Amino acid sequence: MYQAIDIKKYKTDEQITNVTAHNLRTSLSNNVNPKKTHKNKFFIGSADMDFQKELDDKLATCGKFRKDAVKVVNLVFSASPEFFKNGVKTKEWETLTQEFAEQTFGKENILYSVVHYDEKTPHFHISIIPRKDGKLNASHWFDGRAKLKAFHDNYHKAVKHLGLKRGEERKKPTYVSLEDYYKKVNASAEYEQKLDEKLDRVLTHLDNPSFSEKVNPWGFISKTLKPYIENMGKSLAHYREKAKKYDGIKKELDKAEDKIADYEAKFEEMGLKPTLTYEACRWHKSKLFPSSVPAVQEKKAPLSKREGEDLEYIPQPTTKKIKPR
Repeated sequence: MYQAIDIKKYKTDEQITNVTAHNLRTSLSNNVNPKKTHKNKFFIGSADMDFQKELDDKLATCGKFRKDAVKVVNLVFSASPEFFKNGVKTKEWETLTQEFAEQTFGKENILYSVVHYDEKTPHFHISIIPRKDGKLNASHWFDGRAKLKAFHDNYHKAVKHLGLKRGEERKKPTYVSLEDYYKKVNASAEYEQKLDEKLDRVLTHLDNPSFSEKVNPWGFISKTLKPYIENMGKSLAHYREKAKKYDGIKKELDKAEDKIADYEAKFEEMGLKPTLTYEACRWHKSKLFPSSVPAVQEKKAPLSKREGEDLEYIPQPTTKKIKPR
């Protein structure tokens, strides 16, 4: 199980208004289950708070700042979905995350903090004004890779005893990691093959049921058919994703083939063929773009015919020097 942190900086009033409407649930998005919104838990602020007044009051203490300054930072803390199955650890995680935010940014700089339980995976929104020494200064915490790494590391120290891992830092793929990736791809293919084989066995059973299955079809459904259908349902997302990728690749290939056919037709109109020699290409270029080819005295070569080609004129450049004008 892993910890997860997302950090977003906001500069404009429109950006701040939109994210606040989502976090305080004054505007519901499609991924929100309104029947569970009452389970959301506020540590600072409330769903009906006057957010704009709270923001204006805090910004008034920051002195002068540029128009493009970061006014609000929204942090989202979460973890692997299975972590939240443990209610005791979840409550401790809430407390520790709130304490970490207060110690890091100061409680007086937190606009609101709320845990959302009305989406697929629980997560903790903490919205702050990045005030440091009386001025807006988001770079104090989030400027550069080193500071972001330290932020993630410090949070991990606070929650690692709950069984949450830090997560790997971003790095370039190595030979080993790529090899591991392809192993997973091959494992996926093997899994699909096993699933197909299992489906064949189920269909065979349906066509040729045993005597006990004829007598008790409900037993066959519950023991064999139902588990397979449930397993198949879990795999649908996997197949849909692969289908989308294949569909995209097919479209790209179709476009490439159309372009190739178009170029081949154009080359044929120009009298160009894949087997043309360098001298023949140079001759064609001189006819198409006379000014781009230096003047060279040429002597006619006899017509030649290659197997499978039409007769064509192949100029032969001479070694005779041309006097300068």
